[in-house]
Amino acid sequence: MKYRLSLIAGACVSFAGAALAQSSDRPWYIGLGQDFTHQSNVLSSATGEISDTISTTTVRGGVNVPFGRQRAYANVSLNHQRYQDLSARNNNGYSVGAGLDWSTVERLSGSLTLNANRQQADFFVGGITPVTLSNIERSDEIAARFRLGVVTMVGFEAGFGQRNLSFTAPEFAAREYKQNDASLGITYRPSGILSLGTGLSAQRTRFAAPAPGQTVADRSQRQDLYITANWVPTGAST
Repeated sequence: MKYRLSLIAGACVSFAGAALAQSSDRPWYIGLGQDFTHQSNVLSSATGEISDTISTTTVRGGVNVPFGRQRAYANVSLNHQRYQDLSARNNNGYSVGAGLDWSTVERLSGSLTLNANRQQADFFVGGITPVTLSNIERSDEIAARFRLGVVTMVGFEAGFGQRNLSFTAPEFAAREYKQNDASLGITYRPSGILSLGTGLSAQRTRFAAPAPGQTVADRSQRQDLYITANWVPTGAST
């Protein structure tokens, strides 16, 4: 079982910072939070359960800056996590997100997004030996989208992305992977209330190491055909 307590003071600082930013039209915010979590089975093991209390201190902030036809933004969250008894799991984590939305006068627009995370991973996943020490999970992701003819009857959209996942515990090497994806689609708007679309997407994943009992690391490929329809008859129905 898990019990969680968040300090109200930390939440108030966060909300106050956001309110201050909105009231003065400042394109930024900052916040501070403190959580205490108690887990009766911190290892998620079937036998020999171990309980512990975890303290997580978080500092977060962000910016959102429009300029011309563009908009740039970034959000950062830094945290320090401490275990009362199992101090070997103490760690520093982060979550970073940044992006750029852009457009031109020729009905061409797009977006670029970047995300990076560092956090304590699950200590036990089915089929893998429980990890008794710290197991840090890192993920990085980049994605780009391009659109032509957003407000015209016919529009086109393309995109690509990449995601990397890794762990510090060697027991989780078989779950590390690099993933690439791409898509290409077309939209048709016969009226102001109806939008139809279709397209193709593909995804390729390569794992870093063989899974237990295997001699070669897994690879996978996936292709999809999608069809969409969006109908908005009134302002209250979609």
